[in-house]
Amino acid sequence: MSDSAVKVAVRVRPFNQREKGLDAVCCIAMAGPTTTINDVDGGTGEETFTFDYSFWSHDGFAISDEGLLIPEDGNSPYVDQKKVFDCLGVEVLNNAWTGYHCCLFAYGQTGAGKSYSMVGFGPNKGIIPTTCQDIFRRIGENHDPAKHFEVTIGMLEIYNEKIQDLLIHANQRTKGGLEVRESKQLGIYVQDLTKRAVNSYEAIEDLVDEGTANRTIGSTLMNATSSRANTVLIIEFTQVTTYDMGKEGRKLSVIKLVDLAGSENAEQTVAIASAINKSMSALRNVISALADKGSGKLKKGQLIPYRDSKLTRLLQNALGGSSKTIMICAVSPASSNYEETLSTLRCADRAKKIMNHAEINEDPTEKLLNQLKRENERLKALLGGQGVATGGGPNGAGGSAVSEAERMRIVENHKKEIAAIEKALEEEEAAKQAAKQAAERAKEAARDEGLRRFRQEMDRIKTLIQTLESQLAGNDASLTVGDLSVVESHTRRGGDCLKEAVDYLSSKHTTQAGGVVR
Repeated sequence: MSDSAVKVAVRVRPFNQREKGLDAVCCIAMAGPTTTINDVDGGTGEETFTFDYSFWSHDGFAISDEGLLIPEDGNSPYVDQKKVFDCLGVEVLNNAWTGYHCCLFAYGQTGAGKSYSMVGFGPNKGIIPTTCQDIFRRIGENHDPAKHFEVTIGMLEIYNEKIQDLLIHANQRTKGGLEVRESKQLGIYVQDLTKRAVNSYEAIEDLVDEGTANRTIGSTLMNATSSRANTVLIIEFTQVTTYDMGKEGRKLSVIKLVDLAGSENAEQTVAIASAINKSMSALRNVISALADKGSGKLKKGQLIPYRDSKLTRLLQNALGGSSKTIMICAVSPASSNYEETLSTLRCADRAKKIMNHAEINEDPTEKLLNQLKRENERLKALLGGQGVATGGGPNGAGGSAVSEAERMRIVENHKKEIAAIEKALEEEEAAKQAAKQAAERAKEAARDEGLRRFRQEMDRIKTLIQTLESQLAGNDASLTVGDLSVVESHTRRGGDCLKEAVDYLSSKHTTQAGGVVR
C-alpha cells in the first residue's frame, strides 16, 4: 500500500476577448510552486498558496507555424500543453503501468480553461488525447513476448444528476440513468456502462467521436472549448503476463480522466443549474471533510458525504480511496473574477491535504511471482562478480568482500523465501480447488434436495388420491371446490419438483455419456 496526498496543480490562462475589451487587470502571480492572488480593489489584500505545480500560461507565448502555443523564448515562464502533460499525464501513466488506479480531474470556474487543459484546442492537444496516444506508444515499445495488454474504453456524462452512457444512443439508454457500484477489484464503477475494446489511439478517437455525438450538449472531448456536463473517460488497462505452464498474471489499472462542469450558466434552466451546483457543492464538501480528516479536525462520527451526488460517489475512490489522484485547477487571471478564483484556490489548498491509500491491483499469483523476481535480482546484486564490496573503491576496492559464510547465509535465506513463495502458490491453488469442490458439493446437495422434495410431494399426492378413491368407492363423489384446489396445488408443486428431478437426471446422463462425472 502506498499512502500519498492528492497532487494539485493550478494553471492560469490568458485574458479572453471579453476581458481584453474591459481592460482587465491580472490578479494572479506565480513563482515556482506558489500562486498569489491579489485583490486589486484593495479589499482583502494578498493570499499566497503553495501547490505541487503552479503553471503560468497567461502570457509569454508565441504561435508556431503548426499553430502550437509555445514559450516565446528560453526565458519565458509560459507553460504549454506539452509541459502540463509531462508533469501530470506522464505521472498518471507511470502509476497505471505500476498497477494503481488513477484519476486526473479538472476543477474551476466556467471559462477558466479546464477543457483546454484536459482536451485542448486545434493542434494544442490536452491531457486526454495525449494520454491515450502515449498508452499505445508505450505498448508498442514492449518487446516481451510473454506480456500483452488489454485496453477498454467507457465514456459517460453526469448531467442533471443522471449518469448517461455516451457510447449508447440517447433513445436506447436506461430512463433514470446508470448507477454507481463498488467492487474490490474495480473500486467504484458504473454498473452496465458500455466498455469497448480498443487496440489503437485511432480506435479511441473514433469512440470518443461516437460519444460526443450522443452527448446532451455536443462538444468534442478531443477538441473542445467548454462543457456543461461532467464528462468522464474511463480507461481500463490490463497487463497480462504468461508464465511457465500457461499461468497468467494480471495487473489492472482503471484510469479516470474527468473534465468537470463549472457551476455558472445563466442560460440553463433553474433545475439544471441547481443540479450542476449540487454536484460542485457536494464535491467541495467532500474535499473539505477529507481535508479535516487529514488534519485531525473531522468530528467523531462524521461521515464523508460521498453519497450526496453522483459525481462524488463516482470520485470516491479518487478522493481518500485507493487511487493515485491529481487535481488540476483552472483559474481566470482577471480581477473581475477575483471571488471565484479565490474560492478555487482555497478548494485546491484543501484538496492537497487529502491522503489516499493506493494499492497495486494484481492477482495473488502475479504478486508472489513479482516478489520472487525482486528477490532474484537482490541475490544477483549481492552475489555477482568476485565479491560485493562494502566500501566505495572501484571494482570493490576500498571495501571488504562478502565472506563465504555470509554468502551461504544469503543463499539459505533465499532458498527459504523461495520455498515460502512456492508454498503460498500451492496453498492458493489448493484453495481454488477446495472452492471448486465446495461449489460442486453445493450443486449436488441442491439436486438431492430437489429429489427429496419431489418424492415428498409424490407421497402426499398418492395419499390424497388414495383418500379420494376411497371416497368415490363409497359413492361419495361430492368433492368441494376446496378439495379440488388442494389437489391442484399439490399437483403443481409435484410438477415443479418433477421438473427439477428430470433436469437433474438428464444432466447426470449427459455428463456421464461425455466421460465426465460430476
